[in-house]
Amino acid sequence: MSADANPEERETYETFQRSLTLLHKNEQSGIIIPSDMEEGKPLFDFKLESVAGQAQFDIDKIIQRWRKEVITGLLCQQLILGQDGSGSFALSESLEGSTNTVIDARLREIRDQLNHDLVPQLFALNGWDNTVTPYFDFEGFREPSIDDFSKAIQRIASIGGLVLNAEVINIIHEKLGLPAPFDDTTIDITEVREMSSNFESNAGEGMETGTSGTGTARTASRRDTSTSNMEN
Repeated sequence: MSADANPEERETYETFQRSLTLLHKNEQSGIIIPSDMEEGKPLFDFKLESVAGQAQFDIDKIIQRWRKEVITGLLCQQLILGQDGSGSFALSESLEGSTNTVIDARLREIRDQLNHDLVPQLFALNGWDNTVTPYFDFEGFREPSIDDFSKAIQRIASIGGLVLNAEVINIIHEKLGLPAPFDDTTIDITEVREMSSNFESNAGEGMETGTSGTGTARTASRRDTSTSNMEN
């Protein structure tokens, strides 16, 4: 430790310094020291000492805080909703929209770089004709849920805004994971209706005059329960 220590002595001192630092950081689990003795006593000794008055930290809370900061920075808060006892499905849906917007922007940025930089450079380096070039694109990451899709079909069909031809029915079956019922999508819509299930939604009719029990008809003294259906 003296100022005039030779290189070997200085290296020994620095080795012990590094060991103490690693032990303090829990990056080293032990230390090897010489076993030289003098008058029956060891010249070197080592023991761990605690530091009185040291600050106490809740490591779990620190980790959770930084975890939330990272997820919030990525606009993916819906991933941790409910884990701390709070959150709702409605909030999750709104946050999912924000996340999709960020993902869409990033995908567009990547796509544009590939199309405007990578593809032209690749063609130029290979001496290919770049009159017509391929391009990158993306799709499918914003697929609606089965619940949202079925509600949209019901609501549009209830007001007569959906043309249920063979092509549309095939698309509906595909979205629901069902086999396509029509190989020929050009068949007449009358044939399509004959082959389809005999169910028609009367959700858009509301109150009608007539005899009670006929279709959606209601007498003036009876309540029209279809107006309380939030899916209409």
